[in-house]
Amino acid sequence: MDSALTPRSLRLFIANVLWEVSESIASQFGHTGPLTFKYGREAITKVDRQVEDKIAKAVLARFPGHRFVGEEAGERGDEGAEWSWQVDPIDGTLNYSVGIPVFSSSVAVLQHGVLQAGGVLDPLRRELFTAARGEGAFVSRKDGANELGAEDRLKVSERERFAEAVVSTQFGRHSMFVDHPQLLQQMLRHPLKTRRLGSIAIELAWLAAGRIDLLLAGKRSPINFYDIAAGAILVEEAGGRITDGRGSALGDDCREIIASNSLLHEELVEILRPWLNDRC
Repeated sequence: MDSALTPRSLRLFIANVLWEVSESIASQFGHTGPLTFKYGREAITKVDRQVEDKIAKAVLARFPGHRFVGEEAGERGDEGAEWSWQVDPIDGTLNYSVGIPVFSSSVAVLQHGVLQAGGVLDPLRRELFTAARGEGAFVSRKDGANELGAEDRLKVSERERFAEAVVSTQFGRHSMFVDHPQLLQQMLRHPLKTRRLGSIAIELAWLAAGRIDLLLAGKRSPINFYDIAAGAILVEEAGGRITDGRGSALGDDCREIIASNSLLHEELVEILRPWLNDRC
């Protein structure tokens, strides 16, 4: 394999790209101008476009034959390319625009559809979460002098019961969870605590770091892969698990996602099973 295309080298490349855009994102936090929306209730700012363009230029200059899929500009390159990139320049744009300090930028790369490396950046906390296939997941930080500290290895939590879990939720307005109040009550009342943070990429990174134990997401339409690609490899490489609501591998038409520390996974699959069966 080309030395530039090993999981480790790709992880380091992603880290460099994300650190390069970190300051420009942080400097415009809460100062993006009037809110605009691209469809429905999805906010977008000029920063989203600027950051995606910078990342695309860096990726395609280094890997000109690769496919690039970004949230804002869509797809570039051959759909059948061996290598493809999934990028969300700012995940949690509404938070970012109005001054809520929970948002992120994420980049992931796949070979023949299999995730090889990914990174999720928290620009305000100056934390960067990265992972490489078969090599683990890590977090690095920069201090006030912009000095990069040592990497720490990530590991998911060890809580074993839903009733003891800290759960983050991403429930769309017309998701299965909201459409069935009894299920929604079960998701909100049974865990130790629930959170609704607004940036699925950083929530997956925090799950990989053991800060939360479980993430439940649901939408009426399929969840965009660029939203979760980088977070998915972080969770897996930190010892966790991410699947659709039935416990199967993520697919193109996935509308529910369970991401967990592995220990909680089967309990949640069993809770969701009757609701998913009724829907089908």
